[in-house]
Amino acid sequence: MARRISDGSSAARRLRTQQRGMLRMLFRDIRARMRTLDPARPASARPWIAGIATEVDRYAQIAAELSARAYEAEREAAGLRSTFRPALADSPPAEQIEATMRWAAHDVWTPPDPEPSGPADGRPHSARIAERLLAGVQQRAEAAAGRLALDAGRRTIVEAVEQDPDARGWYRSAQPTACAFCRLMASRGAVYKTRGTAGTDANENFTGEGLFKFHNDCACVALPVLRGDVFSLSPEATEWDRIYFEFASGHPGDQLRRYRIAMRLIDQGRTPTPEDFGDRP
Repeated sequence: MARRISDGSSAARRLRTQQRGMLRMLFRDIRARMRTLDPARPASARPWIAGIATEVDRYAQIAAELSARAYEAEREAAGLRSTFRPALADSPPAEQIEATMRWAAHDVWTPPDPEPSGPADGRPHSARIAERLLAGVQQRAEAAAGRLALDAGRRTIVEAVEQDPDARGWYRSAQPTACAFCRLMASRGAVYKTRGTAGTDANENFTGEGLFKFHNDCACVALPVLRGDVFSLSPEATEWDRIYFEFASGHPGDQLRRYRIAMRLIDQGRTPTPEDFGDRP
């Protein structure tokens, strides 16, 4: 008997909750590492980056393991009798982590804009500037480290789909509060390995890896479509898809801008008008 699944599945919610808990621990450990970064000592950047790389590597392995377990649970739920163990995706390369963290700390040793005279809290300007800079570094480092770690989990799913004979493809699940980009990607439906494994429910524009695009602070998860599964969009993703075709489709090169405008206005309770997109009468 066919198993009906969607991007709003309980499996997606469960994996997202697990990832959220993992991120809380990652961010806790990054906050502890921030003590080693000193704006007065440029040389402190190297040990700080090395420390962050250690955390990213550790949590990327955790994310990969969580995704592998989710994959196995989905195979069991699908009633597959064959044996398949997903291989854990590699952690991000050290050079990628280093480049990302150098970006996160890019302004620590750049002369800041002058502040108004007269410190409001009695501290020297330099102390307040350093505090502000480090807060920005921490925010960027947490967001980027979270993406790098979670991507190992997402790659574990996608790579397993490629290797599993009983896998047809994978799908992306976005939160109802996700950004417009993520909601658009989720509304595209399942990504199939080939046209041959897609069956009749595939979107021909999205076979392959076209949807494997994730950004900082992204909570999207990836899960498999297996033999016997019938995938359909959730009511939320169906509505996101309708919005795309009503307001963005048919405007090559401008779809994402229009979709973002439409989603922002609809989230505010407004119906987009041609003027909102800059359309001429």
